[in-house]
Amino acid sequence: MKEIRVQTAVIGAGSAGLKAYEGARKQGVSAVIIDPEFKLPEMLKSGYLPLSILRAIIEERSASVLQDDAPITMYGMDHSIRQKFSAILQDLRERRRSCSEKYMKSFPAVPEQDRIYGHAVFEDSRHLTVPEADCRITADTVVIATGSRPYIPSYIQNAGKRAITAAELFELPALPKSIAILGTGSTALELGQCLTRLGVKTVIFGQRHLWHFSDIKIAEIAEKCIDKSVVMFMNSEITEISANDSGVTIYYLEKSGKEGYLRTEYILAAAGRIPNFSRLRIENAGLAPSSFGTIPADPDTRETRVPNIFAAGSVAALNNPLERSLKDGHMAGKNAALYPGELQKSPWLPLTISFTAPNFAIAGRKEEELRRCHDAEPYIIGEASFQESHWAEIHLETEGMIHLYFSLRTKKLLGAELALPMGDTIAQFLAFAIALEKTLPELLNFSFYKPTPLEIVQLAIRNASIRFRELETDQKTQLNRHAKTAITQ
Repeated sequence: MKEIRVQTAVIGAGSAGLKAYEGARKQGVSAVIIDPEFKLPEMLKSGYLPLSILRAIIEERSASVLQDDAPITMYGMDHSIRQKFSAILQDLRERRRSCSEKYMKSFPAVPEQDRIYGHAVFEDSRHLTVPEADCRITADTVVIATGSRPYIPSYIQNAGKRAITAAELFELPALPKSIAILGTGSTALELGQCLTRLGVKTVIFGQRHLWHFSDIKIAEIAEKCIDKSVVMFMNSEITEISANDSGVTIYYLEKSGKEGYLRTEYILAAAGRIPNFSRLRIENAGLAPSSFGTIPADPDTRETRVPNIFAAGSVAALNNPLERSLKDGHMAGKNAALYPGELQKSPWLPLTISFTAPNFAIAGRKEEELRRCHDAEPYIIGEASFQESHWAEIHLETEGMIHLYFSLRTKKLLGAELALPMGDTIAQFLAFAIALEKTLPELLNFSFYKPTPLEIVQLAIRNASIRFRELETDQKTQLNRHAKTAITQ
């Protein structure tokens, strides 16, 4: 068995892994990267890139082909319209190839001598074996960036080849005529809307909450918006699945208890992802998975409970956006190279966006988190409905709502949940405001150009200001009553 000695070993050649390798090498240390295939990162094959291309194709062709004012049903569009989109997946793959080549230029070129093909296995915290490459690696530090894979529920395995993932959908020769999608995350919702607009008979099966919302009112508004663009069965239960060469039959219970069934060409699993580390034997290195199934790591330094091991990307955090994976990967590689010296920190402001129509977004702290900490950090909500804005009246887009969360003690903006057109831009603005620790009085003095979608932020700020004044008035009234009572006694 070949013996290899390096300062840093990176496991996984996805987005986070490549950035970790780059971060380590920039510190001047020796490094290798271990991966069984060294193919394109997952987000280029089935993540944000193909979904973005699909939306762009729809926008380009919608004016001449699609009828946006037509009611959305499970019956899709007529055959003549669908035929015009028969080559859309081929178009998507061609654009993806071109975009991927440009995107990969932002990553380091890994020399062949630094590539080890195979699956790494921990012997202990500083030693790895790669059976396929017949080698043993001794490393001062290790970065785990093995990514994640789609979660495939056991009950859909009866569908056989008719059960697919998003990556497999994009490799089909042509769009299916019908499809059922499991899940209510970004991939499920974005695909559901896109495929419906392309004439595919689409239905989404979801349970509990929509997307990552914790604010009940925002979640309800978001569900109403999505319901208008794709058929959804929320809080439904699939009871049985059968399949043959032509399609899948799905039997289900609606939330009312009513039984139903439908038949589609495919069933697509988009109900989340599972971190990839089952073959690593992390227990040999002294690591254990979290209750969420991830490898726990310090959010600022990416160091795990074993000091010389770091973790980054979707193996270490659920629902990790691309930008977070890239930043965390670079920080993990950099700190792995600096170890055992002083580690650097790179705080990340939580920002999650789904490119549905309307956009869903969460900036800063979620309402659920603030509810749990209400006694220590009381807060108020500033609310605005999109129909109140001038931009909405002009563009005839009245669906959507935003909630801003302000600290009652410091008046700082803590977070926001929203379902709005142009919500991606609005959420980015709010993320900057949170990072700069802007307060309600400061935000009240901001000028917002009209008409723009950002008007709704101004409306929500004013609403929060009114609630603050009402609360202060109530508190003064109560103090006066207590004072009068004390004097009387």
